[in-house]
Amino acid sequence: MILQLTGLDQTFEEMVRLYAGARAMSVEAASHREVYAQKADDEYRPRLNRWLRDQLTEHLQVIHQGVSEPMSAVLRSTASEAVARTRSTASRTVEDLLQLVAAHLLAPEFEDRYPDYPAFPALRQPISETARPTNAMEAIRFLAGRGRTNLATAVLKGLNLVDDQGAVRPYGSPYACHFLDQLQRKPEGQVVNRGEVIVQVAGGIQPIEKDPTFHLEPEWLAVILVALAYNGDVVLDLGGRQTLDASTVERAATMAIADLTGFRFYSRPRALPVNTWGRYSRVGPVAGADPRREHPRAGRAGATACRQRRAGAHGHPPGPGAARSATVERATVHRPLYHRVAVGRGGRDRLAGPCERRAGICVRHPLQPGLAAPSARLQELSGGADPL
Repeated sequence: MILQLTGLDQTFEEMVRLYAGARAMSVEAASHREVYAQKADDEYRPRLNRWLRDQLTEHLQVIHQGVSEPMSAVLRSTASEAVARTRSTASRTVEDLLQLVAAHLLAPEFEDRYPDYPAFPALRQPISETARPTNAMEAIRFLAGRGRTNLATAVLKGLNLVDDQGAVRPYGSPYACHFLDQLQRKPEGQVVNRGEVIVQVAGGIQPIEKDPTFHLEPEWLAVILVALAYNGDVVLDLGGRQTLDASTVERAATMAIADLTGFRFYSRPRALPVNTWGRYSRVGPVAGADPRREHPRAGRAGATACRQRRAGAHGHPPGPGAARSATVERATVHRPLYHRVAVGRGGRDRLAGPCERRAGICVRHPLQPGLAAPSARLQELSGGADPL
């Protein structure tokens, strides 16, 4: 796509000449450089920007695939609903207008080159390079329990991380399933390093990094991994002894997006002896809660759910082990997640009740009085090791 200014009059040329001269003199003059710089920034540049905002659609020619059209004609020929919603506000800045036209004209080429890249139809405008970190962080804050916003919902829907009711369901996302499958293919105890899922595709002052399969930017991968951590499927290692898992995901709300995109690796969560603890503490599921829906554990459940989702999407019938896998998933995987909570100064711990998520927040249910147990006893039940 080539952009060309045409039909320029002497007024425009005079404005460009004055601004360029003042800017050059602010660097080259022997004296009064500050005066020239002030005139360029405060007088000539605002005048030039005002002309561009008012006249650009009439004087800018867009050349695409050998066809030259004025900008106004390109906007009139745009029939998509997303662009129609933004047409009234696109002229606020020159950058908005150019991004709007580029997104419309280059959409077919983008779809051919990146067919699996996520779409965000609920957003009013295409996501720009500068807006992507902000949009990703909004979705991460929702996963961390900071409340739902329209922007967060639109991003999570675009990545297929939520269902129609807005509940977080990573197994319905082809992106989340792909990165979870990479972990499940690893032997027990191994991790997926950042370099295995993010590669540099271009150098320069600001190198460009993407995931090699879907061409996702690191910001979108951070959202996906935080969603998997929220769901109890992975532990995200951020370096410096910082990790995110289902019990600490709320920390992500206060982190910078650069810290999340710069993660070191992600791994399986440590297995918890929930059955032993449950017998010792005599605690059952929360009344009214469906344990099959609360905090599915990482492991075969995630891979099984992802495989079933893909099979359903492609119309393949379930294999002979589907019934057995479903039975295993119901019997051993979808168990409530328990927490250890320090009580008093005596170093005694007790188990908190099942972790129930309500509106993205983990609600800990304390045990009944009298069920506190020393840490030593918990270690004895878990085979001598600290169970957490």
